[in-house]
Amino acid sequence: MKRMRQFSSFFSAVFLAAMPLLAHSDKESTIPADGAILERAPTHIEMTFDSPMRLTMVRLTDAEGGDIELQRSDGMAPVTQFQAVPATLLPGAYTVEWRGLSGDGHPMQGSFSFEIAN
Repeated sequence: MKRMRQFSSFFSAVFLAAMPLLAHSDKESTIPADGAILERAPTHIEMTFDSPMRLTMVRLTDAEGGDIELQRSDGMAPVTQFQAVPATLLPGAYTVEWRGLSGDGHPMQGSFSFEIAN
């Protein structure tokens, strides 16, 4: 019985130690901040994650749903900080949508928006 408890305690400890490895990545911040109203166009779009994320799609759209070109430099490698440079942005509302795979292979997605004032 004592050996069984030791065995159980060992596997409990291993499982608890491995839990952070099994956790999904979370988006921690964005530039521009979600809902921000900016005086001028941002020089780049940025997302920070708490663990590496392989972003398989990042899309910037205007208020009418038109795609805005983004130049990304991550090569779709897993990153904790993603940056992309948008084409020239005029005053108006914009949305960034993204999809990716967290370190454990779990599909993730999200979006944030910002506005450039007239």
